[in-house]
Amino acid sequence: MKKMYTGNNPRLDPATLAERGWDITDSPNDADLFCTYLAPPPDCDPARTILMQGEPPITPGRVALYERAAEFMGWVTFSPKTANAIAFSDTAPHMLPYPPRMELRVRRDDSELCRKGRGIYFAGHKRPAHKPDAVQCGVPIIYHRRARWASRLMERLGGRCVGAGWTEQTKDAPGGWGASKFADLAAGDFDFHFCAENCIMRGYISEKFWHGLLSDRAAVYMGHCAIKRAVDPSAYVFADDFATPDDLADYLLRMTPRQYRAIIAAARGVLDDVGDRPEQELRRLTARVCDMAEKVRAWDGIFTHEHERIEA
Repeated sequence: MKKMYTGNNPRLDPATLAERGWDITDSPNDADLFCTYLAPPPDCDPARTILMQGEPPITPGRVALYERAAEFMGWVTFSPKTANAIAFSDTAPHMLPYPPRMELRVRRDDSELCRKGRGIYFAGHKRPAHKPDAVQCGVPIIYHRRARWASRLMERLGGRCVGAGWTEQTKDAPGGWGASKFADLAAGDFDFHFCAENCIMRGYISEKFWHGLLSDRAAVYMGHCAIKRAVDPSAYVFADDFATPDDLADYLLRMTPRQYRAIIAAARGVLDDVGDRPEQELRRLTARVCDMAEKVRAWDGIFTHEHERIEA
């Protein structure tokens, strides 16, 4: 049996791994392949690593990881040099999306599903260290843009923005940010939930998108347009369908009660579909990892990809 080190990644099905000839090991030293979540262990080999969901290249340390990974064929989640990576595709993104944390799901009474004039909620840094319009490893970083849009939406609709740089700092709550976000949403009873990624990157769908759907508010999402092919576009408002935040604000202010309820109903349908198939989805995800793992093979210390010998 080949050995896979899963580290901090519990989202693989042991039975499917065993069927495909993989055994899970707790020792990185014994591993034939690493499959990790968020970031690889510091001593793992990038040429034998699959990231379930790597963080985008938004910090110097992560940029260094991506740049180093570009030297190896085995880094199959993302590489800025496409000649040394499996090509991006809409059907097989390198970064496997975060699954939604269903335990956070909110379901309001149907009588509550109406706009109450309580505005929009956003959580994220207002003054990040990145320069406006920063691009790292070919990936546009949108911290400044999303903060600018959030500010304008709050001016037009009312609501609350939290996090470093804003008046309220709830985002840094030590008790766990996910739970704090949903407590904020419940306390304010906001109409809309503005969910924006850190960057615009194909295949990158973070927990922020899922939090929008899980909140049972009408979610407004800013991220890569490939989301429209991955998730029913009627379940959220896609921010970049609008040229300016004022255009978006106008649309949200004109939204009828029927349109508002339709967005939430579609979002509930997406979550019901996901929630009804957790074991099936876990097996499917694990099978995809195994398919990717077969492309990452070692031979005499020279790592190969699809039978091609690559000099690192």
